[in-house]
Amino acid sequence: MNDIDVCLVQMPYAVVDMPSLSLGLLKACLTRAGIGSSVVHAALWFAEDLGLDVYQTVAESDASTLIGEWTFARSAFPENHPDDEAYLTAIAPRASKRWFRLLRQCHPGLDAALLFRAVRERAGAFVPRAAERLLAMKPKIVGCSSSFQQNCSSLALLRQIKEQAPGVVTVMGGSNCEAEMGRALHGSFHWVDFVVSGEADEIFAELCGGLLRKGAGLGAEELPAGVFGPCHRSPGRSRGMASRVVVERLDETPIPDFDDYFAAFGRSEIRRHLTPVLTMESSRGCWWGQRHHCTFCGLHPAGLRFRSKSPRRVLEELEYLSRRHGSRTFQVTDEVLDRGYLKTVFPVLAGQGVAYNLYYEARHDLTREDLEVLARAGVRQVQVGIESLSTAALKTMNKRGPAVRNLELLKWAREVGMTVVWNFLHDFPGESDSWYLDLAGWLPWIVHLEPPRLAPSGGIRFDRFSEYHRAPDQHGLSLRPASVYTYVYPVDESVLTDLAYYLTDTSERWAHKNSQTMRPDAPAGIRAVLGCIRDWYVLFWNGRQDGVSPELTARDDGERLVIRDTRPVAAHEETILDGLERLVCLVCDRAKTPRGIVRDLRDFHGVEARWPEIQTPVRSLEAKKLLLAIDGRYLSLPVRDRGTRRPRPGDARAARVFSLGLAEDLAPRSLARACTLDVDPWIPLELDGPDRPSNRGP
Repeated sequence: MNDIDVCLVQMPYAVVDMPSLSLGLLKACLTRAGIGSSVVHAALWFAEDLGLDVYQTVAESDASTLIGEWTFARSAFPENHPDDEAYLTAIAPRASKRWFRLLRQCHPGLDAALLFRAVRERAGAFVPRAAERLLAMKPKIVGCSSSFQQNCSSLALLRQIKEQAPGVVTVMGGSNCEAEMGRALHGSFHWVDFVVSGEADEIFAELCGGLLRKGAGLGAEELPAGVFGPCHRSPGRSRGMASRVVVERLDETPIPDFDDYFAAFGRSEIRRHLTPVLTMESSRGCWWGQRHHCTFCGLHPAGLRFRSKSPRRVLEELEYLSRRHGSRTFQVTDEVLDRGYLKTVFPVLAGQGVAYNLYYEARHDLTREDLEVLARAGVRQVQVGIESLSTAALKTMNKRGPAVRNLELLKWAREVGMTVVWNFLHDFPGESDSWYLDLAGWLPWIVHLEPPRLAPSGGIRFDRFSEYHRAPDQHGLSLRPASVYTYVYPVDESVLTDLAYYLTDTSERWAHKNSQTMRPDAPAGIRAVLGCIRDWYVLFWNGRQDGVSPELTARDDGERLVIRDTRPVAAHEETILDGLERLVCLVCDRAKTPRGIVRDLRDFHGVEARWPEIQTPVRSLEAKKLLLAIDGRYLSLPVRDRGTRRPRPGDARAARVFSLGLAEDLAPRSLARACTLDVDPWIPLELDGPDRPSNRGP
């Protein structure tokens, strides 16, 4: 066999500061089977071509606008001529607010329509060049991984490959190819020979081995489960069930091979602007979703089944990858933290004395002790499924658990110095505006805690495989493919019904929703709470007008509790609590019911008091906005003063990829320079809102 039998391609708009985990795994699987392969990071090529600033503007845009897909759609489907102006007008208010704002700061008068059209022109020239570079490697198989906004770029490349070298076998896989989406792709675009649905770790080497021996003519009986092939297009033959292959034993998968990425990154101009990070997985699926599927979650049911690696394997993989590539910063791709690791993996990492920098996703039920374990092990950032601060909203989304647990987590994370990434979801079926009126009353009390990101579309999104998609009638929904798909794909609606991941509701009940919640005629509660969140975001990251950041800390000397309070709602910057006020504030560090307060005062402080006697200090603390009553419990809001570092805007990985400073550095040679107007742009972007950046970061 040739040294390079298989080219695995990472097309735009993949992230460029980190290797592809999926392709690194597949390369390692092929190597184990004795098949030569190379991972080609074509996304790096296109980022160099566009400029990192413009590339990131498209890559970080709201994926549901399909703007990344649109820029490659003409290359993938040259016979298709949709109404460009109608499309750009439809998506402009949601397209890449944060990054476009940075570009516009450096390029006044920058017009979204001109920029996106210019990107499309570059894409059209890029695809044939990329195909030529790949074919120069003389591969027998070219495969593309497609997730998020990589579908059209992958389809465009594989079409060029087939036109230039019809004998090369073409393959697609990734999350955009799951189940019926993969079947629709395979049935609609015949230049893609094979489509793999699901986790290909255990079947890809078998598939490639068969293709290298027999070419694209493999029969249905020779194809592994989860693979659609040319045989499924034969007259009279069913295209097959929309199955999804799943890996059961993660310890048996190889350690991913990232060598090609780091070699390519080392040759790229982008290395002057970015420091790459590593990626790994310690588990797949979601142990919570396996039992209680959150209504909005778009994970395929088969992929929800939770599987995790052994602690030994996780530790070995972290050590191997960090040693090989000279980095201890990892973006861990797990959907949810395996709680067992809190007693196995993380204590070992903490004891090694090695400075890891880890990003994990977790549920909202982490305790202070859990967070301390994670922090000692090097977990600097967690994405947590908080989703709301209303218990009623959480129950409606099948999240369960009282909202006060979310507040506890935010408070304890500030205490240990951990950055928390979380979303505030709204505009979902079954919500009540009264919930948001209640929230708006006390959100200004917690501006010292880390604020949420808002969904870029302004509300909850209806995704394929979610409970909304599975049972729309139960939620009063009438779902169909989002209208933007008609501007991208040259297929009829019956195909889009299987192909589209993003859905829209056409029922009268929810027709007023979706990115319209800040309109003057939107319900009062949601307008109020989104206004509070916008102010919270700006205040937390930018500080007050005098530059002071909002803080609410407590330091106890055994007799007095010294409160430092720089929130706008504070009556005094320093407050001294003693007596029962001090003790109530201390025992309510974890949320307590009235009975719990009475019990803890007695058991831990020797205070015998009935609830009527305690109500006076409780009311005093509430008046000072130091104690919050929520869900029948009381939670003290001050954070223990442990001298930990305050989260900074640059902590987020996205901020390290693209910032105002980088935009200014790239401005003299940016594609955006040619896309400005002397008058106000005809398609303005909606730049107000909680995700607007400051000069200090996103």
